Amino acid sequence: MELLQYLERDCIAIAPELCDLDSVLHKIAALTSSKTSRLDTDEVYQLFSDREKMGSTAIGESIAFPHCRVPKLDKFIVGILVVPQGINFDSADGHLTKIFIFVLGPDDKGPEYLHVLSSLSRSTNFPGFIESLLAQTTSNKIYQKYVECIEYGEDLVGQKGYVSFHAFIQKKELFQEILEIFNAVSDCQFIVIESHGAGEYLAKMPLYMSFGRDQPDHFHRLIIGIVPKNFVNKLLWQVRQASGDLDRQRDVLIIVQDIAFLAGALD
Repeated sequence: MELLQYLERDCIAIAPELCDLDSVLHKIAALTSSKTSRLDTDEVYQLFSDREKMGSTAIGESIAFPHCRVPKLDKFIVGILVVPQGINFDSADGHLTKIFIFVLGPDDKGPEYLHVLSSLSRSTNFPGFIESLLAQTTSNKIYQKYVECIEYGEDLVGQKGYVSFHAFIQKKELFQEILEIFNAVSDCQFIVIESHGAGEYLAKMPLYMSFGRDQPDHFHRLIIGIVPKNFVNKLLWQVRQASGDLDRQRDVLIIVQDIAFLAGALD
């Protein structure tokens, strides 16, 4: 999925004059309503406001992803609003929010909607993203910098076909991050398997029962994905950003294998 096909150049703005949540939502509504004939600015504002009342879309680290769904909208509309001084947006980490990447999406495209949100979220995880966006002085420069962030780490080899990508994870927080990475990959099918360490099974066998009786039930998840080859380098890079140096990790293991034959599909 190409985020750039949804990002509207004239839905990008720098607004140092904004001072609170309400003024930010009004500004976002003004930017997005010009892109749809179905709703006026007040209606779009109300949709964004209703979504924020369900829970803040500020995820922390100065970033928020305001979004709302619109019945019969025929396309996604993505924009960026930068408020350099930051405002209180009820962020998860309690910090001021400075970058608002917002989405107006069709109500009837639930799976694609999730892909868009996940992809936007992952696009902000590149090193120095916040600082580099805040350093831009015009909306056009923000657009250019964001495009660089989206394209950073892309595999340019141009390979064709798919690989089997396995992520063995023993840390809950890391599992959630890596699962979001997989969810953001277009043309990717994946499943999650809940499992246990071998020691927990051995502990139930009479011969080894005394060794594992006091062992805690550790967190174990396996994500198996069928991933396009031309996305593998970027996917590995994003996993490394989430987990740190894989060679030093004791709670994540990654295996990538070529696929000799592939048929069928999963929901």
